[in-house]
Amino acid sequence: MVLKEANVRQQIADFLSSDRSHISFVPEYEQNHFFLIVASSRRVEIPELLRQQSDIVREITESSPRSRFTIFFDNKFEANDILLTFLSFNPEFEKMYENGRLEFRSSEHAKKMWAQDLGQSVHTITGGSEFIRGYIKGAERYKPSPEYEVPTVQIPVSFEGGDLATAIVNGEKTVIIGPQSVNNTRLYYERAGYKISNDEIKEILLHAFNADKVVLLASEGEEYVRPARIFHIDQAVFFPKDNIAVIVDPESIDDEKTRYALNLYVKHLEKEGFQIVKIPSSYEHVNLYQAYANSIPIKDKDGTVKIIMPSFGDQELEGRIKEILEKNGMAVIFVNDITYKSQGNLHCITGAFARVFEDSNKVVPVKIG
Repeated sequence: MVLKEANVRQQIADFLSSDRSHISFVPEYEQNHFFLIVASSRRVEIPELLRQQSDIVREITESSPRSRFTIFFDNKFEANDILLTFLSFNPEFEKMYENGRLEFRSSEHAKKMWAQDLGQSVHTITGGSEFIRGYIKGAERYKPSPEYEVPTVQIPVSFEGGDLATAIVNGEKTVIIGPQSVNNTRLYYERAGYKISNDEIKEILLHAFNADKVVLLASEGEEYVRPARIFHIDQAVFFPKDNIAVIVDPESIDDEKTRYALNLYVKHLEKEGFQIVKIPSSYEHVNLYQAYANSIPIKDKDGTVKIIMPSFGDQELEGRIKEILEKNGMAVIFVNDITYKSQGNLHCITGAFARVFEDSNKVVPVKIG
């Protein structure tokens, strides 16, 4: 379809007039039903991917007894082979499989390794889940699962999940979206001859997530220089608990453009009320897509915060990162990361459904939606 100004204006108007009163905002660190996708890539073989995914499952389920995992796999794979291989990695997996905390779903749609980029999940006030997608070319081909029938809404902002985060800052339910997504959204509308404003982008996201505030990170009156290896904000920053942003320390990166962009992030997040915790890295790691910020924060019901963080074998650097986060009240668990070979890390390959499970040992399967 050829985009026309009248069409895109109507898209915005129709979405803003839709009923979103059923949505209950949830910060990312309070999600605990995760999903992984087994899909081959050009650089990571299936056995390597399965091993890394099993490490993520082990660490998250041990860290949070409320957590649950669904493993989707392309239906070209033999279901029994995937199941048996995965269960062989850890003796606890079989028990989790039996009691519903770990399940496997064959899907004709499971063709994308980057589960996080499919969209962002939100709670509903009835305890269900909804999946929010942006206007991304081809995104309609990728579904979390046809078996789950998760309600999905596509919103008139172009984003991928790795470039959007939800957090609480100063009591406000906040959506943070990266400059790449903001720029892609502007380009989408420019093709139709319409110049969308920052206020309109914010209004759409406020409505979509039932939020109080939207931060267009480094896109509001700031010049932005996008480093080639930091394309989504989850490559540079994550939000592990209320009011806190953990970001790669700009001064640890020996590259002017990267350092400049990270400093813009710091400046903007401080302005929005976030307390900044800086963790060191190096340009060598950044250049290889080895992003320590590409982590999975877990907050259990007792308030404990644990960070599942990628490890690239740099023991001295990772020791310093661990010390910094522990001083700021967070526990750190490193998982060996091999998906950097495909330009992603732990957070990239781990999606989430917004669900809450209270029982630590037995999860009664509940239809999502």
